[in-house]
Amino acid sequence: MRMNLCYALMALLGLAPFMGANAQYDLTIEQSAATIEAEGTVYRFYIEANDPTDKLSAIFGNDQNALVFSTPEGIYNNAFNSSWNASGVNPAIVPLFPDLADDSFATIGLDGPAAGVPGAEDPSLVQDASLPVTVSGYFQDLTKTMTELNVNTLTGASWYVLNTAANALPTDGRWLVAQITTAGDLSGTLNAQIFPLGVGADQIQQSWDFEGGEVIVPCDGELDECGVCDGPGVPEGACDCDGTMPACGYDCDGVCILDEDNDGICDCEDECLPSTALMSDELYKLVVEEYEMGALGTTYRFYVNAENATDKISAVFGNDEAVLEINTPDGIYNDAFNSSWSAAGVNPAIVPIFPDLALDSYATIGLEGPAAGVPGAEDPSLVQDASLSPTVSGYFQAGGTGLMVNTLTGASWYVLNTASNALPDEDGRWLIAQITTTGSISGTLNYQIFPFGVGADQIVKSRSFDGAGEFPPFVTVCGCMDETACNYNPEANNEDGSCLQLDECGVCGGEGIAEGACDCDGNVLDDCGVCGGDNSSCTDECGVLNGPGAIYECGCADIPEGDCDCDGNVLDECGECGGSGIAEGECDCDGNVLDACGVCGGTGVLGCTDEGASNYNDLACADDGSCLYATTFQVDMSCAYNAGA
Repeated sequence: MRMNLCYALMALLGLAPFMGANAQYDLTIEQSAATIEAEGTVYRFYIEANDPTDKLSAIFGNDQNALVFSTPEGIYNNAFNSSWNASGVNPAIVPLFPDLADDSFATIGLDGPAAGVPGAEDPSLVQDASLPVTVSGYFQDLTKTMTELNVNTLTGASWYVLNTAANALPTDGRWLVAQITTAGDLSGTLNAQIFPLGVGADQIQQSWDFEGGEVIVPCDGELDECGVCDGPGVPEGACDCDGTMPACGYDCDGVCILDEDNDGICDCEDECLPSTALMSDELYKLVVEEYEMGALGTTYRFYVNAENATDKISAVFGNDEAVLEINTPDGIYNDAFNSSWSAAGVNPAIVPIFPDLALDSYATIGLEGPAAGVPGAEDPSLVQDASLSPTVSGYFQAGGTGLMVNTLTGASWYVLNTASNALPDEDGRWLIAQITTTGSISGTLNYQIFPFGVGADQIVKSRSFDGAGEFPPFVTVCGCMDETACNYNPEANNEDGSCLQLDECGVCGGEGIAEGACDCDGNVLDDCGVCGGDNSSCTDECGVLNGPGAIYECGCADIPEGDCDCDGNVLDECGECGGSGIAEGECDCDGNVLDACGVCGGTGVLGCTDEGASNYNDLACADDGSCLYATTFQVDMSCAYNAGA
């Protein structure tokens, strides 16, 4: 029987696009005033069922679908409820302490302990202990200092119930999934897994964003097949929404479409064509090496190639959308001296005595023995869905013909990014598993990488393998690898000698100016030496064609001697080309005239020039005979005396 757990801690990656065709359920948020006014508002989160037989499996969050409760003022947690869920909201003491009913808690269909509901189960919780704020910590914080729950790591967190629990079914057509009491703002994102009509195989994962008591409608238009509102869908020619292009010679389904010589080899050697394969797929390859072959079978070691010395590997995982699969039809070898699923039990001290221990099958992150022997290293941790058959730990401890991790909650072995074995080894890679088997081996492994150790830039790779080799196999991408060439192909990994340069006409690989031509347009020189001319373009500086009827005489004439322009004009005495010279009555080119003294532009006048004259004029430049003089009279004083006598 399949047990439908929601084990979000198991690296819930690659879930089906939310909303879109899966948008079948509604979220409702109801509000009421808290019993203690200062505690603010009580928000109750309900998911509405579509059918009485629908079952709610889990509320979860991970790095692909974060679960967020943002409460800047903190949340109210009552001291009488010591649990993260509603199991501590005892209805017997609520009348005595009514504010207990306002406690913040996570739940699946219950607002009190399961003991009061026939067939019900209190929800279980799995969570990444490395979260800055864990689910249990958030719903048990009495200090109101935890202002946000953000479940966004690969391993994440989830609260869930088995599908056999009565509270997996809706009550009054819905499920209560959380209660938050806060005096401030509230926003975030809620993710849920639902089994329509109780059928786990038809599971739906859905996400809702909310602000306060309102659910945010994510898209007014239509979601494309990539889950983007009114988006363009899968890029033209691509295989998926990430823009991955088909490898050279293959279609998007990996089927060979290029084998021109019918030799059964699908590659680019038959016809070296520029490939559309994205070089990004060459990053962080899976390499399976045959470590040793002996009586116990072949020991395969699984490595992931790093790209940078500071890259970090986070986890190897599997779930319902990114299945981890290992097929070993003849079983695997598990040594009795390693009681662990990891390499922690491969004690180097006893390997010389029991050499088969070195061939044990185990999962690991960068270690082939216990972490105690490596400074700063940590043995990997394991989280897994207990309903898997076999589980990861069971497979690597008891063996089996295969491991299939394909449930929603899945499984993951991982280390924190503070562990030294999260970094690549001296060969620039990480060991992630060792398997010894007498038969064939194939499958798919998924892993998460932090380039340069930056978690926000995480890369997830899913690699299928079959026996030993490099996966995906090396794809020949033919093309020009010279960066200075005009047809440089940055995706090429095989130089095919096709590099070209720009000619003088700017054409990539062009032949330049044609023989006999004088420019890139194919023009030739005319008889006058003009490129593209028509034998009539050789003119003098006055625009006159040179030599009537003699178009082959291309020496251009100057302006005729003595002329100052092309109209035959000459300079006048004032230096003006074609001017009329000094105007009549004027004495210079400035329009001046002669004064009375004959000076051009002078100020002189005629007048008396004798300084002894009474009308002397110091401005006069010539005497005009107008001088005046005073008359002298002599008086005879004696006559005057005699007359008076």
